[in-house]
Amino acid sequence: MSMAYIAVTAIVVGAGTSIYTGEQQKKANKKQLLAQERSQVKAANKQITNDRLAQMGKNKANQKVSGSDQYLSQAAMSAQKGAGSSLLTGTAGAGQDNLLSNRSTLGLG
Repeated sequence: MSMAYIAVTAIVVGAGTSIYTGEQQKKANKKQLLAQERSQVKAANKQITNDRLAQMGKNKANQKVSGSDQYLSQAAMSAQKGAGSSLLTGTAGAGQDNLLSNRSTLGLG
């Protein structure tokens, strides 16, 4: 009886150890899977943030370029209109009657 008892005990202990090891392995695998999922979510969030920052930088750069292009095109158009054109006189320039009259805005004429 004692040999059978030892054999059965050894089998039970071996099976118990095997079950315990298997459960520990399942827990470790689950923990590792959760850590991997968190890491993937964190990387995805970081990528979204980087994409947003890049888009904001691109938009900011485009605003600067379009503004300077606008000023350059306005200067080119003004140069084509001639020397008589200004912001005060408009596209027609200063008329001859305005240049040759004796009237003054200072009240002297």
